[in-house]
Amino acid sequence: MSQKQVASVIVFGDIGRSPRMKNHSTQLAQAGYEVYFVGQLENQVHKVIRDNPNIKIIDISSNLVNKLKKLPRFLYLLYAALRIIIQIFQLFYIYLFKMPKPEFVIIQNPPSIPVLSSLAIICFMRRIKMIVDFHNYGYTILALGLKQKIILKLATFYEKYFAKKCDFAFCVSDAMKADLKKNWNIEATTLYDKANTELFGPISLQESHKLFLELGLSINQKETLFTEEVNGKIIKKQQRPLLLVSSTSWTKDEDFSILLDAMQSYETEKEVNKQNSLYPKLHLLITGKGPEKERYEQIIEERKKSWKNIQIQTVWLKAEDYPKLLASADVGICLHYSSSGLDLPMKVVDMLGSNLPVFAINYQCINELVVNQKNGFIFDNTQGLLNLFLKYFKMHPENELTFENLRKSASKFRESTWEKEWQQKVLPILNQIKQSKINKKKQ
Repeated sequence: MSQKQVASVIVFGDIGRSPRMKNHSTQLAQAGYEVYFVGQLENQVHKVIRDNPNIKIIDISSNLVNKLKKLPRFLYLLYAALRIIIQIFQLFYIYLFKMPKPEFVIIQNPPSIPVLSSLAIICFMRRIKMIVDFHNYGYTILALGLKQKIILKLATFYEKYFAKKCDFAFCVSDAMKADLKKNWNIEATTLYDKANTELFGPISLQESHKLFLELGLSINQKETLFTEEVNGKIIKKQQRPLLLVSSTSWTKDEDFSILLDAMQSYETEKEVNKQNSLYPKLHLLITGKGPEKERYEQIIEERKKSWKNIQIQTVWLKAEDYPKLLASADVGICLHYSSSGLDLPMKVVDMLGSNLPVFAINYQCINELVVNQKNGFIFDNTQGLLNLFLKYFKMHPENELTFENLRKSASKFRESTWEKEWQQKVLPILNQIKQSKINKKKQ
């Protein structure tokens, strides 16, 4: 067994799309722990995880579970039951036989089933400290699409019951902290997602130009839709569209019709009201995968047939290219409104960490992250988003100063980093666990 203290981080989802748990892992490794990062390997993992000798990835993906997905729809309940049974066996095998005993396990919630119950039992059996990091509530996500109320009630009871077994808890907002205390009787520490300055930040025009070429946004090798090479130097084109970026998991807690309808109205403003000279063309890149993607792609393709001033592309990027895209864009758009009203969108953290101004939809606690008219702008509906387009896109690129001021406001977010937040909030708890173990040995 290694002389280093062992820690485990688990997300019952794609490691490549779990930035907060990735950040936990890198900070634990930096603090001297040998980290076993448990999750599914669906997409490429960032090199800061791949190349770290103190982080070992354990893939919890299952070919058998993937095959079960092909069962007919009327056998869904059978599939769900078999999947949970297989995953329980996987968890017990991994934590009993595939790694040294960790001092603690940091568990992402949601998903809750079956990870919370399995880890609660494993941690009790092996005397491992159980730490739950609440990103949201699993039952509120289920409620978006689940019609069977009895199953929802059982899922709610399950999540609350086993979450209370934790020794320590973190959460993503003060609003969630208050809710956990009031309704779950869990004392959680608010651990805000902060800018990861090692991955996200400004880049040069040369890097942006290269990225545009790689993404197929080029006219030729020396000219893209947004940049061009003149006398060996990369510059922004005078007549260029505005580059908008939106990142999504294509789930029901993001209503993309709001953005599409705002763009339809923007197109009308330019064409019907003869505002062509006042407002730029728009080019929107949407990144991410998820269940609603195909439906929205069909809607986008239909609308694009009549649009002359707007282009929309759905793209999937390498992990290393996503920060570059955010740093190269003009505006980031967030449509995440939270199934619980208590979580905060990681995509906005990444955008602000890249000095990218954000237009974010309003909900209960978004002001803990986006301060309206300071580091971004909040809108309530399609008309609100359109108003932001018309106000801030007018006379672009002649009004470049407006965007520079927006970037300066967004850049203040980088002053507080994830590393500082983690060391102030998480490290003291880990030291408490360490000291408790030392005290028990002395007894």
